[in-house]
Amino acid sequence: MRSATTSTTRRIAPVRRKPEGALCDPLDEVNSYLVAKAPRVHCGFVAVTPPSPRGYSTIRYFDRGELPLAFDAGLYEVRLLTVPSRHRQSAISGLLMYAAFRFGGITGGATPLWRSVASSLLDLYTRVGLHPLGKRATSGRGDL
Repeated sequence: MRSATTSTTRRIAPVRRKPEGALCDPLDEVNSYLVAKAPRVHCGFVAVTPPSPRGYSTIRYFDRGELPLAFDAGLYEVRLLTVPSRHRQSAISGLLMYAAFRFGGITGGATPLWRSVASSLLDLYTRVGLHPLGKRATSGRGDL
């Protein structure tokens, strides 16, 4: 488990449907990507967005006032938990979630905001102690 490097972002970019091999979301300049890797195999990644003037991806879909959160220096967003299907029955997802919690805490975060694209992940998130906020993006791109 480690933070992404330039070579790993070239592997992350196609998964994020960025075929040119570059991450181009404005948040990518502040995101940290935590990568699970076995010898010669990328097993998954998760993005952590720290508090910054750039904000969070969640506010693209919801107004801050709609969310029962304090948008302060302790809020960090975790998103894009991505694990290839061949590794989904392994501990990779749990390890990436744990790494994101630890990374957020080590860097001063106190409140994780997890944004899920797949409703199927809500059960996994609640098993680790997260609570859905009951919000659904109208674009179909995520649940909170």
